[in-house]
Amino acid sequence: MKDGNSEIGDYDFGSDDAYKTNMQDGVEDKLNSAFNGFVQKDENITEAVVAEPLSAESLDTTLERVEEIDSAYEDKNFAGAILGGIIGTVVGALIWTLITVITNYKIGYAAIGVGLLVGFLVYRMGKGKSFMFGIIGGLFALIACVVGDFFSVVAIMANELEMSYFSYLTGHGFADSIDIMKAWFEPLDLLFYGIAAYAGFKLSFKD
Repeated sequence: MKDGNSEIGDYDFGSDDAYKTNMQDGVEDKLNSAFNGFVQKDENITEAVVAEPLSAESLDTTLERVEEIDSAYEDKNFAGAILGGIIGTVVGALIWTLITVITNYKIGYAAIGVGLLVGFLVYRMGKGKSFMFGIIGGLFALIACVVGDFFSVVAIMANELEMSYFSYLTGHGFADSIDIMKAWFEPLDLLFYGIAAYAGFKLSFKD
C-alpha cells in the first residue's frame, strides 16, 4: 500500500480510467487470440480434406450400401405378411382337420407343419427382413394351431355322433367343443404349439 494506490502485477489500480483501459486491452487480446486459434483450426481441417479426397472405390462402396438399405425398406410389405399369415392359418387348419378326419385321431405334432406353412407364406408374401415380421409369423402360427386343434375336435366328435360337422356345431355349439378341446389338451400339445410358433417366427423374415 503506497499513497492510497495498490499495484498488482503490471496493473495500476490507482486510477479508474487506467483500470478500465487495462481490462479492455486484456479482453481484446484474449478475443483476438481465440479468433486466431479458430482460423488456424479451420485452415488445418480444409487442408486435411483437400489432401485426402474420397477415393472412387470408397464412393462406390458407400453408394452400394445406400442402395442395399433402400432396397431392404422397399421390399417390406406388412400387408402382404398379414395376408400370408391369414392364408397360412386357414389352409393349415384345414389340412390339420383333414388329417384328423382321415385318421380319426387328433395328431398334436401336426401343429409343427402348420407353423412351417404359416412362416413360409408370411415371408413369401411379406419379404420381411426385420424382427416384426417374425412376430407376425409366430402369432399367426399360434392362431392356426388353436383353430386347427378346435376343428379337429369338431371332426372327431361329429364322426363319433355320426353327425355332419355343421349339425354338430349348430347343435352343440362352440362352447361344448372348446370344453372338449380343453379336456383333451395335454402338456405335450403345449410343446408342439411352442415349436410351431417358433417355426412361424423363424421362417417369416431374413436377417
